[in-house]
Amino acid sequence: MRSLRHLLPSAGSLIVFEAAGRLSSFTAAGRELGMTQAAVSYAVRGLEERLGAKLFQRRHRQVLLTEAGERFHADVSLGLSHIRKSAEDLRLQATGGHVTLAASTAFGSFWMMPR
Repeated sequence: MRSLRHLLPSAGSLIVFEAAGRLSSFTAAGRELGMTQAAVSYAVRGLEERLGAKLFQRRHRQVLLTEAGERFHADVSLGLSHIRKSAEDLRLQATGGHVTLAASTAFGSFWMMPR
């Protein structure tokens, strides 16, 4: 059986696709992700080639999701949302509800501890 690495597109290309689809702009997606418009376009084109489907209609100063792109975007957005939520929950559990304070010895000993 082939591993997920060979069956799925890279997480990076999915994140780029999600942003470009949500913003309907490679330039805006690049700005949001700290990439150039050309890098976003390259990532999307690679994803389209890997999937064998056209995901965007490219127009002057605008990109629109195709029907296949809209279906894929809905699934990718939902999947990334689940991953983000799960990671957030793990981070909250890892902190354990503890608060760490930094204070000078004098302040801690003479003011904070007595209270």
